[in-house]
Amino acid sequence: MSLRRAEIVGAWSLVSVVSVYEDGQRVDELGPRPAGYLCYTPEGFVSATLGDSTRPTSGADDPQSATADEYAAMTRKFIAYAGHYTVDEATSTVVHRMKVSLFTNWTGQGQERHLAVDGDTLTITASPRVAADGRSFHSELVWRRDGRATTP
Repeated sequence: MSLRRAEIVGAWSLVSVVSVYEDGQRVDELGPRPAGYLCYTPEGFVSATLGDSTRPTSGADDPQSATADEYAAMTRKFIAYAGHYTVDEATSTVVHRMKVSLFTNWTGQGQERHLAVDGDTLTITASPRVAADGRSFHSELVWRRDGRATTP
């Protein structure tokens, strides 16, 4: 079954992020209670912000006053990027083309993901990767449509 581009437009709240290894092991990638948003606009913009909800905080009241060690700890299990996206409806894939990214190596790159929409649930399967221990795995992200309207 193919995916229609219009099915993904809107805001999505993160439910889970799981690393699925080739041996069947499943590990919570961003902790048991990740938090985040994924937004697709009709014009083709994408923004993703997600992380472990138990990340440490800084002792500073202002972002400019946090220490390098505090920033390192806060960003360890955090992903943020924005840019453009394209959808291949026939293969149910999307490519996120990052214009800005917390992980600067992604800036200017495209990341392909497989999508499946079931009602108000969006499941994204990322491309396979290799873990530090040499095992192959892929990430599965589950999102729930956030239908809350905002008023200025």
